[in-house]
Amino acid sequence: MSRKRFFPVGSPHTIDASLRPSEAGAVLGLSPKTLANWRSQGTGPAYARVGDRITYRLSDLLAYRSARMVRGER
Repeated sequence: MSRKRFFPVGSPHTIDASLRPSEAGAVLGLSPKTLANWRSQGTGPAYARVGDRITYRLSDLLAYRSARMVRGER
């Protein structure tokens, strides 16, 4: 059974939401396999492992994406 999540903008749960790799990949525009490869290589965004479950905090994903922004020259 697939579960869907919805956190309204401004919700106190939005930034620290725990996302599964498929959800994290959607935030970054990547496949879950890419995130798995990055975890095995010790790169990519921060994640938590509890038992065999992997989760990402939305705030960490946004910080990771923001740190990699490229500004165009004028």
